[in-house]
Amino acid sequence: MAHGGFGYEAKLYQTRVRQLEVEIPVDAGGAPDLERQRQIAALVRRVDTIRARLEETGRWSRAVRLV
Repeated sequence: MAHGGFGYEAKLYQTRVRQLEVEIPVDAGGAPDLERQRQIAALVRRVDTIRARLEETGRWSRAVRLV
């Protein structure tokens, strides 16, 4: 969605949804590679956690007066 320029809050009407392309990992036999999808999901969760911690650190550093 981000790659296509869709806002997260935007409603996805049928005409817009048809424009989306999604890459799904598949195994050698062409079946969905569920293990790879789990690995990608875990990585995304870690990145989101790191991003949230960095944002929190940024807010804290702006609020704290260092002497």
